[in-house]
Amino acid sequence: MEINPIIHKAVEILQRQFGGTDVKLISKEMYRLEPTEQAPAGALGVNIQIHGITTFLGYGYAEDLLTYGDPLAQDYIIQMLRMYNNQKNVENG
Repeated sequence: MEINPIIHKAVEILQRQFGGTDVKLISKEMYRLEPTEQAPAGALGVNIQIHGITTFLGYGYAEDLLTYGDPLAQDYIIQMLRMYNNQKNVENG
């Protein structure tokens, strides 16, 4: 499925945070994750990289980024970096 323009705009919002955040869109097309209780049809979105960390950006969250802008984008970036650091700390004991 072709990548929706909302995803491209959300990536641009993420890129402009903190004086220029390294964010890359790495998916060639949108795809659906496996269904969950929160998303019975499976979340639709793309893979992006934030400072080399690959994560999923859902279409719904991308829409929220367009609505709420910089504060939500900054929170998203911080949360992704924290999750990555926590994972590395667990792996390294």
